[in-house]
Amino acid sequence: MYAEGYFPDAYRIGGMRMQPMTMGHVLLIERVAPPFAPWRSTEERIGSGSIMLFVAIVTRAWRDAAAVLERPSWVWQWKAARITRRVNGDPRAVATVEAYLKAQVNVPEAIRWQRDDMTTTGAEMSHALMVTMMQLGATREAALDTPLRLALWDQMFLQEQNGAVSLESEGGAKSEARKKAIEDLERRLACQTKP
Repeated sequence: MYAEGYFPDAYRIGGMRMQPMTMGHVLLIERVAPPFAPWRSTEERIGSGSIMLFVAIVTRAWRDAAAVLERPSWVWQWKAARITRRVNGDPRAVATVEAYLKAQVNVPEAIRWQRDDMTTTGAEMSHALMVTMMQLGATREAALDTPLRLALWDQMFLQEQNGAVSLESEGGAKSEARKKAIEDLERRLACQTKP
């Protein structure tokens, strides 16, 4: 799963390639298309008119997206109309956006321990991730260029080192128990359906 942050799957919407989401993309999305912030629920995105802004941001490098959003309104209206036509012509647009967002936040399951009584901070998730990247030695510019998925993994690793969480990797005890329960259920169902 960590390697997917370096070598992500490709996603296309309306024929346009979606870039791997970086922290720069996240901050732009939070600013102009907040329902599409990666940590928002699907229900918050339903019916949102911000899909065009979201697509305008994630189909280019974040600096290029920021430049597009700062252009004169007539340029932006022309680009918006073009993007809207392409997205509306894609019958899988909504499913693609959901799959893309899930891929960006695919991190191992965390199981809290020792510090279960921790209270949440008032910091926004994007702020916490930027601070984490800078604590790891990245400049602010480098932190903005960091893929979101890698920033989340790095933050989870630091939390595990600090004793705040225990990460459940693929194939861990919890995954094995889930797999065994499914196999047991399938075996029982097979026995019940035999004539």
